Amino acid sequence: MVNYSKPINIFVAIGANLVPDGYGSLHEALEDAVAHLSATSLHLIRRSDWFVTTAVPASDQPNFLNAVLAMESPVSALETLRILHEREASFGRTRTTMNEARVLDLDLLSYGQSVIDNETITVPHPRLSVRSFVLMPWAQIAPDWRHPVSQVTIADMLEALPSEQKRPPAIAHWHAG
Repeated sequence: MVNYSKPINIFVAIGANLVPDGYGSLHEALEDAVAHLSATSLHLIRRSDWFVTTAVPASDQPNFLNAVLAMESPVSALETLRILHEREASFGRTRTTMNEARVLDLDLLSYGQSVIDNETITVPHPRLSVRSFVLMPWAQIAPDWRHPVSQVTIADMLEALPSEQKRPPAIAHWHAG
């Protein structure tokens, strides 16, 4: 494991739509996942509110609970991705079918301003600019972050989405209770 002298700013999408065994709710499980992730070498800086979202692409799956985390990583992008996948597995996540329901989903959205595209890792995340469940929470904590290729900010990407993707039932703030 290579440690860098200066940690890299990263953004991580966190979400789920199935309650893992041993938890009473999605919110409880995801809060615990944030705590577990923060106990790794990744350092939590900020986090967005939680958002309730429908499945993308549309399906009969239960709604998701999603947020975005601003973190620092002292390790490579590949090692960071490995840490995220280990956390997913520890919550019971198995990767068998694309877009399936899941107990925990951790996506590395960006790794500093790096552009990496190979068979193992792609950052920035290739679909981040078209996903309200990523852009709305991300815009809360870093609206001025610029995509390293397009140079478009998160706020501008969000503004460009169709209005129906930015309101219920597609997405809404989550409230306890």
